[in-house]
Amino acid sequence: MDDYSEDLKELYFEFGRTAEMAQVMEIEAGNLALAFVSLAFDPSKLTDDERRIFREIIEDVNRRTFGNLLKQIRKIGSVSESIEKAMNEALEKRNYLIHKFFRSHNLGINSEEGRKQMRAELEDIYQSLSRAHTILQGMTHTLNQIFDRPNISQEEALKLMSKRKRIEI
Repeated sequence: MDDYSEDLKELYFEFGRTAEMAQVMEIEAGNLALAFVSLAFDPSKLTDDERRIFREIIEDVNRRTFGNLLKQIRKIGSVSESIEKAMNEALEKRNYLIHKFFRSHNLGINSEEGRKQMRAELEDIYQSLSRAHTILQGMTHTLNQIFDRPNISQEEALKLMSKRKRIEI
């Protein structure tokens, strides 16, 4: 990549950063769905059959797209108009990012001004996805608190990250 200009490298970095946020947001939508489903289980008394069922549910959630997860979340209950608007905006921008971003800019990537516009648009998309992620995270956390389910602490998360571990059920 040494022969790429710095602003092109920055564009690719911004795209990757924004695509990562899209995935983080999608994971959080899955976490919210799982938090709701987990209300049917007593985590301190999971049987092998319940653990198997829960793993199957997790696999199903992991296969779903953000749009599909939103449909499932909407079946759980209603949300405020502002949350609905943020989720719809995030879905639209996520789909545009993944399926149309480079195509819509066509030859813009070949000029410094075009790349600058692309980076500005990526920042706007990132902010929208980040906002939706924060809302979903708050909903997951609140649902867990209401039903006295444990939320992973920041300290626990950092400890797992330092060990490069995944949480397994």
